[in-house]
Amino acid sequence: MDGIDYSTASPEIVQEEAKGLITATEFHLFLNTTSCILIAVALFGIVTNIINIKTFTAMGAFSDGINLTFLYLSVSDVLLCFWALFAAVFSGLLLSHETRVLPQLHLSTPGSHKTYTGFIFPMDPTPLGIVGLNMIQVFNLTTISITIYLAVARCLGVLQPLKFRDSVSVRNTSIFFSISFLLSLTSRLPLLAHTDIVMMFDKRFNSSRPTLSFKPNRVHIKDITWLAVDMTGSVIAQIILLICIYILLRSLRAAVRFRSRAVRGGQFDLNQDQDKPNKDMRKTPSRENRIAKQMLLVSAIFLVCNTPKLLLYVATNVVPDFDYDGQYRYTYLCSVSVQVIFDTLNSSLNIFVYNSYNSKFSKALLGKN
Repeated sequence: MDGIDYSTASPEIVQEEAKGLITATEFHLFLNTTSCILIAVALFGIVTNIINIKTFTAMGAFSDGINLTFLYLSVSDVLLCFWALFAAVFSGLLLSHETRVLPQLHLSTPGSHKTYTGFIFPMDPTPLGIVGLNMIQVFNLTTISITIYLAVARCLGVLQPLKFRDSVSVRNTSIFFSISFLLSLTSRLPLLAHTDIVMMFDKRFNSSRPTLSFKPNRVHIKDITWLAVDMTGSVIAQIILLICIYILLRSLRAAVRFRSRAVRGGQFDLNQDQDKPNKDMRKTPSRENRIAKQMLLVSAIFLVCNTPKLLLYVATNVVPDFDYDGQYRYTYLCSVSVQVIFDTLNSSLNIFVYNSYNSKFSKALLGKN
């Protein structure tokens, strides 16, 4: 995935090289498996998010700020899934293939030069993987930003419904989405700017092809980007989600207490059946209840899917050799592949959340008026 530099590889491989905890063969098997899983998850995410886009469009998303937010979230998610599919095919499977054939190049006595004559991709697949992984993070950050925007909007809708309709407008939502995407894209440009592709002769395959080359400062820029943008942004996003959930739950409890007092004080319509109003008025408002459950589920999915990323960031800072050019390169790349699966999964499950807690979405999905 991110960062095998063939330009620094030894031209002669006498035996299978172990990169830290696992060997090249084990790396091939693991990466091949995770790539197939990622392809399946990404395809599922592409299909479900296209359904989401069509459904929210049918619901009149361009005339309603909240539905437009859901539409933009689905657009960001489908693009993330597309780049995940790109990374899985062009980085995962191709890199897995080349890792598998490397131990076969020099199986005879040391000093022999057996050349692999099978299929070799015309360029080093690693740069394609780096582009794919960075674009995944661009849309992952965009998705997180929209999720936070939506959570805050939901809180405003419960606490200040009159002001909410004016603040979460179609115009404001479109501006926020555009700014979020541009900032997310800008955060990855320094990393891509410090990655070059140069023509180099590869003795392992007896051919020249475009190969990955890193500029000296790229490692430091990557560490700064991960800490300042990815890790900090993910932690702040989770904190904001939890605060919004707390506010909603507190508002719901206050609504239940108010209705209970109203029932005890006899503040209900005497023309209705005496048992029915007592039962209905003690219930939590259904709309607010659905919103709270929706946010709880979204927060839980985000927390679970974001945990591998946070663990990876911590490991790269605690263990210096746990990196793309360190002693534990293969283990690091396997960890990245797992992280990408969870990032893609986070962008693929929203259709179930919408269908469970958004009655208008469910009706539009089924083609009902």
